[in-house]
Amino acid sequence: LVEHAAAAAGAAGSFCTVLETQRDLDDTTPPGGQPAGGLGGAAGLATRNDANGQSSQRPPLDLRTADATSGAFFGLVGSIRELSDGKLLVADRGDNQLYLFAFGGGEPTPVGRQGAGPGEFTEIGWLYGLRSDSSLVTDPRTNRYLILDGSRIVSTLSEQDSRNTTLGAQLSGADSRGHILGVRGFRFSGNGPRVRETADSLLLMRGGLVTSRLDTLTRIQGRGGAGFANRPPSGGRMGRMIVSNPLASEDQALLFQDGWIAIASPSPYLVTWIPPDGVRTPGPRLSEAQNPPSPAEKCRAMQAWFGATERCDPSTIPGWPAKLPAFLPLSRPHPLPALFATPEGRLLIARNPAESPSGRTYDLIDRRGQRVATYRLPGTEYVVGFGARHVYTVATDQDGLQHITRRPWT
Repeated sequence: LVEHAAAAAGAAGSFCTVLETQRDLDDTTPPGGQPAGGLGGAAGLATRNDANGQSSQRPPLDLRTADATSGAFFGLVGSIRELSDGKLLVADRGDNQLYLFAFGGGEPTPVGRQGAGPGEFTEIGWLYGLRSDSSLVTDPRTNRYLILDGSRIVSTLSEQDSRNTTLGAQLSGADSRGHILGVRGFRFSGNGPRVRETADSLLLMRGGLVTSRLDTLTRIQGRGGAGFANRPPSGGRMGRMIVSNPLASEDQALLFQDGWIAIASPSPYLVTWIPPDGVRTPGPRLSEAQNPPSPAEKCRAMQAWFGATERCDPSTIPGWPAKLPAFLPLSRPHPLPALFATPEGRLLIARNPAESPSGRTYDLIDRRGQRVATYRLPGTEYVVGFGARHVYTVATDQDGLQHITRRPWT
């Protein structure tokens, strides 16, 4: 895989042919039967549909007790990648550094260096697992992709490559066959800039590291441009351009290692699965009623974006959604993905942090689209990724320093 990626990165190619085979996700009529190879609910946690066909919810569970915590400090951990020897690649966006880290092994070791040359980065983005110990890390400032073999950067996919310019640095996962998944803006309205954050709809596209071809799989809902505003200075507040509302959300997708794709919709809250054969299976609507965001929820969202230094006045920001979305997209105030692939092939969804000021909650969804469990984490702690048998979380201490914790996952 690494050799193929290196050859592809070094080859000069023209812009790819995009094959658009769009499907409208508003058509939620499920195909007959269950998806082949799907995973059912865990024993004792399986849900059932209520009279309205919605998936019922059990009380939140605590994750298992940690078996290791890092003594080392990190700045802002955005993603991790567990290697076969148990060590972690850590993308630290606060330190703008990629690290190799082992529990009980002392200080983390920097991987790569900053710069504009081959194998170098200007800004650390997000890590995506490929086959075996191969990984991909993105550079948001240049849209460059770096390929790693273990902890060694072995290849660079140029920022001029059509896959990079089309999909950008925020990918929607990768699989063991070298495919990557991402989106680009498709339809726009309003007066905002024509960027992903203001798109009314997005094209979900799958590409490969061996070939430059990109295929359009379907069209999904974007955030829209209603939240764009130039916020003038007022009462000591700095002026700024707001690209999207703090509670604006969009459909999000995740490519699993076995080639399955999950598409999570925030309102109505449901998950659609697409297996490698392309036959979609929409899940049931997940049960709780989605109410309009309260003033407190709006203020928590504004505080996450702008800090707590100014008086909260939601009327100064346009585009508040009619219903509180179940989860939020990755953004600078929320630099963490909302979707995670568990080792057994289920989907973990980070719920909207505006829902609760006391901690984070996560929904576990099986391949029928059923919610089989909800987990909770206290305070500042959040899930950052999974390994073969563990879930990794990050907590921020009173000094703003972060620690990585390893917990058994069953």
